[in-house]
Amino acid sequence: MIGDLNLIGSLNQWPKALLTGVSGGLTLAVGAVDWYLAPELSLSLFYLAPIALSAWFVNRWTGWTMALLGTVAWSLSDSVLTADVSAAVHLWNAVVRLMVFGTFGHTLSALKAAYDREKTESRTDSLTGAANRRQFIDALEREAVRSRRYAYPLALAYLDLDNFKQVNDHWGHAAGDRVLQQIAHQTKTALRIPDLLVRLGGDEFAILMPHTDEIAAKAVLARIYRELTYLNQQSDWGVGFSIGLISCDPAPKEIEQLIHQADQLMYRVKASGKNRIEHQPFQVPQDS
Repeated sequence: MIGDLNLIGSLNQWPKALLTGVSGGLTLAVGAVDWYLAPELSLSLFYLAPIALSAWFVNRWTGWTMALLGTVAWSLSDSVLTADVSAAVHLWNAVVRLMVFGTFGHTLSALKAAYDREKTESRTDSLTGAANRRQFIDALEREAVRSRRYAYPLALAYLDLDNFKQVNDHWGHAAGDRVLQQIAHQTKTALRIPDLLVRLGGDEFAILMPHTDEIAAKAVLARIYRELTYLNQQSDWGVGFSIGLISCDPAPKEIEQLIHQADQLMYRVKASGKNRIEHQPFQVPQDS
């Protein structure tokens, strides 16, 4: 089971052009074997493998292409080995094969799209499009392991909106939702490719910055704070942004400690004036 999952994960990393070439090569290989076998030995099931490969890992239209290629290969070998059968019968068989192969690939592609959609929705906040807590924990655990293994730094920030309740009170929850969406969009725009924005719930967010030291993390958050402040002034929301940043090099074994310190630092910012960024290095608990 684990081996199967590793194979699927590996194939997901392959370039689509390579997968298409492999699928086409497999189809032609099956057709060549089919050519040399007696007509009584059917290889119809073997044509499904490259169709499945292309439909699942590339796209629907590539699946249809392999279905057509498989139909042509099978029909050519069939026509040579059964030359006494009329052209009308060969044509009918080819159409039936194409519809069977095409329907198989189309269905598999639709299942893959549904699977991807469900996977994305299960790991994404539906309102803002940011990662949800489940994806956050998975990503933090993964990056913490890499940080310790390869001895590179990691930074985690918690961001909370100040006075957000007044937005809901004055303009309603629909307006509050739009504010959260715009803030999430602006924050993601300001982040780098490896960084991850997370909505923890309500008006609280987290920002995970892998392979990022204290100086780089401060620069990223300063840019985010500056752009969010400008957006707030332009929109007249009347909110602020309290941010607690924890940097570590490397990450601790217990990610709960890192999460706790980022959360506590953010609340200290809120309790001591709000609307600013405060940083501290990760502090190893004395009982560890």
